[in-house]
Amino acid sequence: MQFDSRTDQELMRLFRSGREEAFAALVRRHQCALVNFFRRMGVDTDGALDCAQETFLRLLRYRETYRGLVPFKVFLLRLARHARIDWVRRAARRAARPLESEDCAVPEEAVPAEARLDLEAAVAALPERLREVIVLSVKQGLSYAEIAAVLEVPIGTVKSRAFYAVRALREVLDARREI
Repeated sequence: MQFDSRTDQELMRLFRSGREEAFAALVRRHQCALVNFFRRMGVDTDGALDCAQETFLRLLRYRETYRGLVPFKVFLLRLARHARIDWVRRAARRAARPLESEDCAVPEEAVPAEARLDLEAAVAALPERLREVIVLSVKQGLSYAEIAAVLEVPIGTVKSRAFYAVRALREVLDARREI
């Protein structure tokens, strides 16, 4: 049986019925997107890999709760968001201890355009609640309704956060152009 050609919902049904190959297909399909999500949310490379692994462990634990009422990607990103929140809490506890070595993570991709660097820096500087909306919308391709489901907030909140995020990005980028 070819699992890679199945929809996410079909894979979840097969996975709940005990087909481990279906879970492996979900991991193959979504692992890179999850790691990119975590990286864009400010998690270092090793942390992003850890968060992705934690997200899939949560998927194992919560597989029976997924009923297909929301798109699978929304369900997975909700699990991912909670994994990242826990990672941030653990990172804060680690920060209280002395550092053993410097973080020397190399960027995963070369960025050719200076403008892209400016935009990435501007997005990274946004408050977390605004950065989440931008990353989920632009980088993950979710609609406002899907973002609201992931963040567990009303759609109006998502729209206002998007408005304030875009306004903040414009201000930062305009200020950099004037320099």
